[in-house]
Amino acid sequence: MSAALCERPEPHRNRIFHFDDWRVSTKRRRLRRGTNREVKLTAGEFNLLMAFLKNPGRVLSREQLLVATHVYDQEVFDRSIDVKILRLRRKLGQHTGSNPQYIRTERAAGYVFDSVVNVEELRTRSH
Repeated sequence: MSAALCERPEPHRNRIFHFDDWRVSTKRRRLRRGTNREVKLTAGEFNLLMAFLKNPGRVLSREQLLVATHVYDQEVFDRSIDVKILRLRRKLGQHTGSNPQYIRTERAAGYVFDSVVNVEELRTRSH
């Protein structure tokens, strides 16, 4: 399993992930598109998106994604990752057609985030 999937957030670290006109702040846990308002994500959806953004172009199995999205106060079911994928696709404006824009299904293998991702490391002041 990749260490990037199990990474815990660091309180004084702020990264901004960019893909197309989307922007994700790790410190504020926010997803924005262009200058539009924030898109609300559950903790599980945010963790799922971060697993994809840290591993663009790489096939991630459902098991790897379950570990990455585990929210400790919720029960985890085998098919729960599929529900999170569906919800995240919708929030990214991706319909469930045969040619998904960002999250692509790899039959019998898992899912792939199919976009170029750029990461910006922002300095934050420690108090």
